[in-house]
Amino acid sequence: MEVIEVITFKYPRNQWFRTRMVQFLRQIVRATFGGKINLKIQEYVEWLTSPEYLSEMITLFKDSFWPDGKWSSEYPKRTSSSISLTKFMGHTKLQGSVSDELRNIM
Repeated sequence: MEVIEVITFKYPRNQWFRTRMVQFLRQIVRATFGGKINLKIQEYVEWLTSPEYLSEMITLFKDSFWPDGKWSSEYPKRTSSSISLTKFMGHTKLQGSVSDELRNIM
């Protein structure tokens, strides 16, 4: 059981072992996968900047903002009660998604 607790880093006194293990694992990952990761990043960036992909993204953008080549229709004007209700609901969702420390600041 002691070995499992050392490996899972439950005790703060094992901080030295934890940092050494993390450094060792980082070296292994860099040595074995470093070149492959860089190659994949380069391929991904080349794909994102390719003319075909950019053309597709521009078309999707155009179709989402101007479906069928027409301007989007006007939306009805919101009432002040609707605006305050939306503001309250957004604030409530935000408060629920942050930690207690940040909640006290907000």
